[in-house]
Amino acid sequence: MGAYRRSMVCAEWHRIALLLVLLAMAIAVDETVGQTCEKVDQCSCRLSDTGEVVSLKALDGNKRLKNGIIGINGYTYHFNPCTSELNLGPECSPTLDSAACQEAGANDVYSLGKTSSVNFDVIATNPSQIVFTYNNGTPNGDNIRQLKLNVRCDMSKDDDLIFDAEEENWQWRLLTSYMILNSKWGCPGYKEPSTSSGLYGGSVMLIILFVLVPVYLAAGVAYGVAQHKTGVELIPNFSFWSSLPDLIKGGFTWVTTCGKKGGGGDAKSRGDYEKL
Repeated sequence: MGAYRRSMVCAEWHRIALLLVLLAMAIAVDETVGQTCEKVDQCSCRLSDTGEVVSLKALDGNKRLKNGIIGINGYTYHFNPCTSELNLGPECSPTLDSAACQEAGANDVYSLGKTSSVNFDVIATNPSQIVFTYNNGTPNGDNIRQLKLNVRCDMSKDDDLIFDAEEENWQWRLLTSYMILNSKWGCPGYKEPSTSSGLYGGSVMLIILFVLVPVYLAAGVAYGVAQHKTGVELIPNFSFWSSLPDLIKGGFTWVTTCGKKGGGGDAKSRGDYEKL
């Protein structure tokens, strides 16, 4: 009877553990499915869970992407994520708002989608992968060209664009080109480290030399004139500045001789330094 009861308790614990595992999986799936990236502009979106922005603005005008990469099918693919800068012919031009174009030959160029038509989807998290979908490209018979760009976070890459595949869907009347962009700009919230705008020691010394010193001298002379002083007496703290060379010399001598009396230098300078 005791063994039977133990087996029943054990089975009950197994069911509870299984339910917990299924619950955790359901939560994980729900978080992934529920994740969205809200459009900010033509090449940026904001993740719904963290509020971080994924932006390709830094790649707009990138020469490598604009000049094109060669796909495994031998075609050249040109890409510019934000603005209409591609101008490769009547089917791929700024007037058509082309974000990407396929070049199969000198007179065989097609737009794969418009910058203004982009939408964003999250297909994975940790790290996030965002699909930029550019629609309304050049028609191919009854089908319309579009580009699906899988943007992957890769801190070691900047503009690694790869043509992946091309697929024609007769049901949805779409000819879809798939490309992958591995880039640090695909990392949520990534920004290029800013260069320090702080002042270095040399800059501070120059400011003191060329700004503060003239102000100090001008104020001192003005005060001296008000006190009816003339000549070198107009220089503020003249007695200190005139004795400074001897003080420096005496200090240097004192340091090099460890303060010994017979270490050189005139007695006056050594005495003045010791008083300080």
